[in-house]
Amino acid sequence: MRFRAAVLISLLAAAPIAAQEISNLESARPVTMEDAVPIEVGAYSASADYAYARRVDRVDYAGPAFSVVGGVLPGVELGAESRLLTNPRLNARRGIGSGDLDVHVLGALHRESASAPALAVRVDAILATGFASHGTNLVGELIATRSFETFRLHGSAGLLYVGSPRIGQRDGPFFATAGVDVRPFGAWRTDTLAMADVVVRQSVNSGGKLSVGLELGLKQRVGFRTFFYAGMASEVVGESDRLRYRGVLGLTHTF
Repeated sequence: MRFRAAVLISLLAAAPIAAQEISNLESARPVTMEDAVPIEVGAYSASADYAYARRVDRVDYAGPAFSVVGGVLPGVELGAESRLLTNPRLNARRGIGSGDLDVHVLGALHRESASAPALAVRVDAILATGFASHGTNLVGELIATRSFETFRLHGSAGLLYVGSPRIGQRDGPFFATAGVDVRPFGAWRTDTLAMADVVVRQSVNSGGKLSVGLELGLKQRVGFRTFFYAGMASEVVGESDRLRYRGVLGLTHTF
């Protein structure tokens, strides 16, 4: 009897530690921002989701996405993802590919301390494997995360290098994000994570307007290592073909 009680106490004590995995933020699942902490070496996650979006010019598009992320070295993660979209030719004009393969490396630069945030650098190679693709693009991004008792602040800034720009396109538009994630039910209730961010992007088209987007997201544990996520986004400033709204629903499983 004492042995069973000891085992039960041990499992209850370990549950919050395992639940910390919900704090790992992956870009676009469900919002653009992510944290500056690569997943642990030897850990892996697989995600699948479905998104629907409608632009201000009444063009809509939808499609599934799949991603795999792994901790390959201490402080280094490697990931790959791809999303399929309807209306790929129209979206290609905005630099959004359908079926392109995005391979990224996220490397920690500085672990969070009492006096400084966590810092990481992320490099993406977006390979032209999809429909209506136009060359390979590269992305470089600096990410910062600062933790508090019940919430964290995130910020990032980066450049998109367009390998084969079309006529009238920039070859290096910039982007930046700023956001927060919070445990809405308190520091010890780690099964739910709510988040919000602001995304600023320079148009890929020369002379195009700057876009500003607002995003809301939720991540909820639905199994020991399985998480449900949902997000909504809208670009409130930008071109006439900017995003009116986008919704995404998906699942992540960790190994």
